[in-house]
Amino acid sequence: MEIDRFCADFQFAEKHAILVHASPERVFESIRNVDLSESRIIRTLIAIRMLPQRLLSKTAQRPTFNLEDDILDFGFIKLAEDFPREIVFGIVGRFWRLRDTIHPLPAASFADFQQQGFAKTAWNFYLRNLGGDRTELITETRVQCFGSGASRKFRCYWLIIRIPGGLIRRLMLRMIRKDAEKGDGD
Repeated sequence: MEIDRFCADFQFAEKHAILVHASPERVFESIRNVDLSESRIIRTLIAIRMLPQRLLSKTAQRPTFNLEDDILDFGFIKLAEDFPREIVFGIVGRFWRLRDTIHPLPAASFADFQQQGFAKTAWNFYLRNLGGDRTELITETRVQCFGSGASRKFRCYWLIIRIPGGLIRRLMLRMIRKDAEKGDGD
């Protein structure tokens, strides 16, 4: 998998999967285009997560809720795309802080990044073709922390965000499935 090139060693991870009755090509397009604003739960959880940045920054904007665009708007960078099998995003930062949480980084530097006091996250959508217009859609999030201080602080952060973050990812998978399955009938 492409995600292995960017974050093979990690301390924290979460994986979710769903069966989709659509071709991998159709599912991949749905990953790019699904409208997350259709989910009140996702809107609410993202708004709660973004609240500190909105309060502390004059420039924080409301997300558009187009999945791929929003991932990039939140500070992620696209690391790899292997249509129609996998798309990988990454982000580096100190996510446990209220401000200056994201460390801007070009995609070419992501795999080798190891600066103490930071964490890097790789997040993918991986599609496994099961044949007969059946696709297993998997999303995995991996986090690698650099230094014991970063690891300790991220662990506390992870305890707070893991459940709502996992819920967002499971809801995303369901929305992608719904979009992909209705799209094959068009």
